[in-house]
Amino acid sequence: MPFLDKLLLETDGKEFSSCGNVVWTRVADCRYQDKNGVIHTALAGTKTDLASIPRTAATFALIGKFPLSANIHDALYDAQVLPRERCDELLLEMMEVEGGVNAFEREAVYFAVREFGGTHWKS
Repeated sequence: MPFLDKLLLETDGKEFSSCGNVVWTRVADCRYQDKNGVIHTALAGTKTDLASIPRTAATFALIGKFPLSANIHDALYDAQVLPRERCDELLLEMMEVEGGVNAFEREAVYFAVREFGGTHWKS
């Protein structure tokens, strides 16, 4: 269940998401192989804001702690080839693999995405 690539991004710092985050452009593909062996790819040239979760007390301190996971999750939401629930389950899985976020923090992010992420789902 590894991340297969490094996260390579660039920004001019002038574009912001609806959540107020800086928007980044992926310079290279970034891939993650899930526990079932399926590879999920965030394509070079596409954009991410690295975690559009609401800025609640529980999640504010987590910003920047799981950039690889947030990157792939954004790409999954943009592509919408998987059900939203599966995309969010993958975020939970990826945060555990990426490390740096304890179980309580992962659950807080997962709850925020499940509760509020529908506003970023395009269907």
